[in-house]
Amino acid sequence: MMTLIARGTRRAIALLLASSVLAITGCGAATSSAPASPVVDVDLLFVAEWWSEDQMDGLNLNDPPPKNTKISLERWEASDPVGTPHPEEFDIVAIIKTTLEVQHAWIDIEWRWSIGGLSQRSTKRWTSWESAARTGPLTLVSNSDMKVVLHTFQIDELQQQLYERNQWPWVLEARAVVTSDDGILESAATVRRLDILTAD
Repeated sequence: MMTLIARGTRRAIALLLASSVLAITGCGAATSSAPASPVVDVDLLFVAEWWSEDQMDGLNLNDPPPKNTKISLERWEASDPVGTPHPEEFDIVAIIKTTLEVQHAWIDIEWRWSIGGLSQRSTKRWTSWESAARTGPLTLVSNSDMKVVLHTFQIDELQQQLYERNQWPWVLEARAVVTSDDGILESAATVRRLDILTAD
C-alpha cells in the first residue's frame, strides 16, 4: 500500500510541474506578442511673423521693413505698435512627438472665441466650437518632433467686424487630438489659449 501511494504522489507532482511550465510559457508568449502602445505628446503654438529685435531698433513706422521673423505668440497685444506683437494673421501649429512610429495618423483641431464688449470684459461669452479639415494622413517617426500647421487665423478681419459692433475677441481657445486609423493611438486633448488685448 505504501508503495502505491508513493508512486501516485510522484506522478501527481510531475503532472503539476508540467502544467506549471506550460502555463508560464504560455503567459510569456502572450506577453511578448502583444504590441506596445505608443505614447504621444502634443503641443500647440500660435506662430506669426514679426520684426526681429535688430529691425525694431530705430524702426520707422512710416517705412517699415518686412516682417520675416517667426515668433511664438504668448499673447496678442496692440499696446505698443512695435514692441508687442499684434500680427494681422497667425498660424496654429502642432508639435507632435511619439515613442513609436505611427502610420496614418490624423490631427483634429477646433477652436472658439471669447467675445465681449470693448469696455465691459465681464460680458464675455464663448462662441460655438469651429473646426478645420482633418490634417493627415501623417507618418509619425519615433522620438522625433513633427511640426504641422493646422489653421491660419485672419485676426484683423474678425477684429474689424466685431469692432463695428463695439465688441472684441478677448480670448482664443484651441484644442487638438491626434488619432490613427488602426486605433492604437489616441491622444488626450491638448488645449491652448491666447489672450487678445486692445491698445487701451
